[in-house]
Amino acid sequence: SQYVREKTPSKNCAMCLSIRLFYRRLVHLSSMQWMLFVPLTIVAYIGIAWFAQLSGGSSSTPLQAFLSAIRPFPLLVVTVANMFFALGAYYGFASTRFAIPVMISIGAVTAFVYSVVFLGAQLTALKVFGIIVALSGVALMAL
Repeated sequence: SQYVREKTPSKNCAMCLSIRLFYRRLVHLSSMQWMLFVPLTIVAYIGIAWFAQLSGGSSSTPLQAFLSAIRPFPLLVVTVANMFFALGAYYGFASTRFAIPVMISIGAVTAFVYSVVFLGAQLTALKVFGIIVALSGVALMAL
């Protein structure tokens, strides 16, 4: 029993303290990555929705919708949105291997909120339930 007591590290040993400190930093870094991942993804999807509204939403023919993507302002919006998407993906993959499914779920929620706020879409109980299910999926994948 004395041998076991000697081999069991105490709470004050230097190695145990460094492991605890490393773990705390790792948890802090992981939470910081999530705190960057989610907002960057939301900004990216707002930009993508805005691009869709500027290009296809304001067009009167399919050809005009197709060609409107290369106008300067919509092209700028989609380029910046893709930059935010790339940053979100970077922090997402640093946080979880399910970064793309999480980003798609966040994008679906963001697109829904964008359509309610800016495009006048109807908000129903079934749609709110769908959003809750999507957010629950994101929370489960974050575990």
